[in-house]
Order: sequence, then structure tokens, then C-alpha cells
Amino acid sequence: MPSCAVSLPSWNVHIAHVERLFQEKEPCTLGIASANCFLFGNLVPDIYVGYMVQPLTKTLSYCRTHVAVDEFMPTPCYNEFWDLYVVPLLADGPSPERDLALGAWAHLVCDHSYNLAARKVALAAGYKPGDGVRVLKQSDFDDYGKSLSISMVPKLTPTLIRAAHSFSQYPIDKPDVTAAIDAAQRIVDTNTPAMPSPSYRLLSTEFFETTAQAAHNIIISNLLDGATQYNTSSS
Repeated sequence: MPSCAVSLPSWNVHIAHVERLFQEKEPCTLGIASANCFLFGNLVPDIYVGYMVQPLTKTLSYCRTHVAVDEFMPTPCYNEFWDLYVVPLLADGPSPERDLALGAWAHLVCDHSYNLAARKVALAAGYKPGDGVRVLKQSDFDDYGKSLSISMVPKLTPTLIRAAHSFSQYPIDKPDVTAAIDAAQRIVDTNTPAMPSPSYRLLSTEFFETTAQAAHNIIISNLLDGATQYNTSSS
């Protein structure tokens, strides 16, 4: 299986990052007008890859949706995504379309952070690219995701449907929005109650704590900077 066909971490991890973000800061202080669109945006890069959501009206490669190159545990280029799909929306201030793009960017930050850190661990342990280490890594990420307490699920609203269809990287059709929300609901239901104390095979509890913090720091600092820049330019 091509490495770019593998998507991780799973949606329970991405949803947990959103919940932590909103526990620390009100969405409006982060320049987010629609928490619902931002939450959905955190799922967007995985929708058309075809593993998390079925059925779909189309499929796209992981490399395209994640702005990544095909390599061992690919690391999405979240800075490139920011420049291409977020910056053009900053000047006009908060909007559902911008919130969705910010959510997709946050997803890429997480995938970049976790994949890069996991790749370093695997290579340091002497593993070579291949299914053996991929299975170990994916098993650990699955268990970590299931250990998280989550509750947020995007709501299907006309605003979300319009924002998804207007997503500038590629339009997301209404049936796929609905299917993605259904998949998210199943994941949240599966995570209730959360799995206690996973036993990891390649990674560790410290790995996940450290990497989650690193991804969170990037997300919250950039969102705060973007909100400050807008407030300054509009005053």
C-alpha cells in the first residue's frame, strides 16, 4: 500500500484537539466565527481519501488532500496549505468558509506533528519503511485515539453545507458532508466510554503527550496570531 494512502491520526484524535482548544479559548478569541465549521474542517482532509467515510461521490489521494509527498509516514505541508487556502481568506475576517479552511489546516498540523514524531521513533528503533512498522504504528494510534474522551460531532446545517461546497482546495458535496458527519458520530459513540490505559507496541504514553502538546501549541499560536492580525487591520 502506498504510504500516502495511510491517514493518521484518526478522527478521535482530531476531535480531541478541537475540544481541548475550545476548553482553553473561546472560538471568537481565535478568530473563529463558526465552531461547527471549524470542527468539520478538522475532518475534511480525510473525507475523500476513502478510508474513514463510505459511501463517497469521489475519492482523492492522501497526498492531494493533505498537501504531502509520497514518503514513509508522510508529513503534510501545513504551511503551504496556510499560504494557499487560508491567507486569501484572512483579510475579509471570520466566515464559515475561513473557519472550515482553518479546521483543515489544523488537521494537517496534527498529521504532520504525529507522523514526523512517529517516523523518528521508528527509524531510531531500526525499523525500515514497510507494512510491519505501519501496522505497529497504526495499532498504537488506534489505541491512543480510543483512550480519549470526546463528545463533539459536527451538525449538518445550511451554513456548513455552503462552506463545504465553497472549500477552495476542492468542493465537498452535500452527500459526502452527511456521510462524514455520520462517520464522526460513529467514532464518538465508539469512544464512549474511553479505553483506559492503552498498552503501546512502538510508541508510548510520553510520546503521545509530548506530540499532542507540540501540535496544540502550533495550532493555538497561529490562530491567535491570525485573529490579532485581523483585529489590527480592521481597526
